[in-house]
Amino acid sequence: MIKQHSYDLVLMDVQMPIMDGLTATQIIRKEIKYKQLPIIAMTAHASPDDYKRSLDNGMNDHLNKPIDHQLLYRTITRWIDASATINSFDPDEPDEYSISNEQAKTEQSDDFPIALSGFDTAIGLKQHNHKTDLYIRMLNLFYDEYLNVEQDILQSKKQRDFDHLHRLFHTIKSSAASLGEITLSRLAEQLEKLTNELLNHIDKENSEMLEQQIPLFIAQLNSSLTSLSVLKKEQKKTHSTSKIDDSQLIKKLISQLNQLLDDDNAAAESIINKLRTTSVMDRHNDALESILMEIQDVNYSNASKQLTILAQQIDE
Repeated sequence: MIKQHSYDLVLMDVQMPIMDGLTATQIIRKEIKYKQLPIIAMTAHASPDDYKRSLDNGMNDHLNKPIDHQLLYRTITRWIDASATINSFDPDEPDEYSISNEQAKTEQSDDFPIALSGFDTAIGLKQHNHKTDLYIRMLNLFYDEYLNVEQDILQSKKQRDFDHLHRLFHTIKSSAASLGEITLSRLAEQLEKLTNELLNHIDKENSEMLEQQIPLFIAQLNSSLTSLSVLKKEQKKTHSTSKIDDSQLIKKLISQLNQLLDDDNAAAESIINKLRTTSVMDRHNDALESILMEIQDVNYSNASKQLTILAQQIDE
């Protein structure tokens, strides 16, 4: 594709199937005419090592998923002449699809609507650019991802699958820290280091420490999940209080969203947020979340396909 068209910049998905983004970048850099082509890594991995790996393989910069659109815009304009190649776009300037000022204040508040035991929500909000809606979504994703992980941990320990445990604790360490669950993050960090040592050498002392620390970790994890279950219950209460017929509004929003996706317009995310305030949320929350993830990964084609399926389900 890159040989068929002229590009000012490449957004490279690091976790592409068949050929990963790091390998693709190395191949592109072998040709002299692409030596100066800006290539930006897009990845779910956010550690300093991942950032360094992107740069070492020839990329110019590194963006973490889910993509923050303002950061994406600033990154693009840093690497190319935005006035010549990008439509004029002010991320902070409202348009016909943008949320109201009142909604924006809600999304970017320093106050969290519910107390979450174990979570420093001030840290969590800061990590998510003070966007309450985004923070809540990531909390829910964490809950869904690790609700049943206890058996996985115990089974992997029994099988001495330290490689799997090491990767799992590494992921939870980063996720918990970004959500403000510092105690869980620190326990995960200890287990990450311990399983790494056991990968290299299995000895009695480390094995006994693993036996001691895993129950502490699981207890803290279950406590965190209990807190997040309260958040989910509160959300269900909020959505169940409104039973008005909003079918026409839903059709209008889906039509707007479809047009924005066809135009590869980042404002599509604001329409998803509006749909989440309608009755669609009650039956199709998972579908909305999936479409939103595709939008934030700048995969508008997949988002459009999923929207078509959702529209058909709503009409049934």
